[in-house]
Amino acid sequence: MPYIGTEQLLLGLLAQRGIAGRVLRSFGLELESVRATVGQWRDASQEHAVAAAEQRGSETLQLTAEAKSAIGRAVDRARGSGPRGIGTEHLLQGILDADAGSAVELLRGRGVDLTALRARTVQLASLGSRTRRREPRLSSQMDMVVRPEWEAPTSSGVRSNVIMCRLDDTQLEAIEILIEAGVRANRSDAAAWLIRVGLDSKVAVVDAVREKVAEIRRIREDAKTLAEDADTPS
Repeated sequence: MPYIGTEQLLLGLLAQRGIAGRVLRSFGLELESVRATVGQWRDASQEHAVAAAEQRGSETLQLTAEAKSAIGRAVDRARGSGPRGIGTEHLLQGILDADAGSAVELLRGRGVDLTALRARTVQLASLGSRTRRREPRLSSQMDMVVRPEWEAPTSSGVRSNVIMCRLDDTQLEAIEILIEAGVRANRSDAAAWLIRVGLDSKVAVVDAVREKVAEIRRIREDAKTLAEDADTPS
């Protein structure tokens, strides 16, 4: 049938690395296992029975009424949390705010405590909102400013190092996990910590590369001196 229901929105959230995916996985829900059981809940769902009757003969892919409502509630949730856009956590809240629908019925059938799931989603959504407010706003969600905890000494004292970098979803998730666990205070702090840990674990490699770079610099200076000598009239 050409329609998209709340259980397909749920699958989409499970396929992402955002807050909603982490919340759902913390309740023992995995993409493949949920996908394998979607059919039985879909076929028995009132959501899809109504959609099938209303859209019989249509060739256009459409949202069920429950899916439309879930998205509408997600928009309302996002507006209430500030001008940061609609996140996966808002869509999960929009799905869970309803007492019916294929996704809710599927979750109940899997033995998920919906009250606890709602509370956990609200908790992490609030944490994510506070973290985003503390962080610099850049051109892309994957852009970050890294301010290391250490200060680099200079002849005039100390200064803060600032680095802009682009992260993939896996790296960003690692940073969010550190914040969620209370290990680091914010994204910049977590990124700086991960960089330092990575450097400490590869200190021998870094030292070897440093020696090669020093050698390259010496060769470059020698070449520059030779070139300058060649230009000097004899």
